[in-house]
Amino acid sequence: MAHVRSAILCDFAQVREGLLFVSSGGITRIAVPAIGSSVTFSAAGELEVLAHEAGATHEVSFKVVAVGTSTVVWEAALSISTSAAPGGLFPGESLHVPFAFPVGPFPTIEFGPHDLKVSIDNAETELLTFYVLQMATES
Repeated sequence: MAHVRSAILCDFAQVREGLLFVSSGGITRIAVPAIGSSVTFSAAGELEVLAHEAGATHEVSFKVVAVGTSTVVWEAALSISTSAAPGGLFPGESLHVPFAFPVGPFPTIEFGPHDLKVSIDNAETELLTFYVLQMATES
């Protein structure tokens, strides 16, 4: 079964020519001015696909949940297709497919922990927790 091999939250990510580029990776906190403020970031990672699954299309879904109320505040899906005949693989070797996906915008409904849940073909494979904080104001 395909699964997320690695994942990271970041300011920006893109895939170009099969390579993953990540800018400001490792986000765990996002500061916003107030409840209702918009939140946007990127998720980046690598999908591992077993050789016998090559040629299949996998549905990757992303869901942001506010932990305090268990409210889904944003969700989206991405279809990832792989080559039917990947060349150059050793016996038992898997395909590694990079992904970069913009998350949001979604409104802040509460401060505190939020989870980005990543599922592949309806099976949850990754849970990334981040915290939405109120921006400090100068007095």
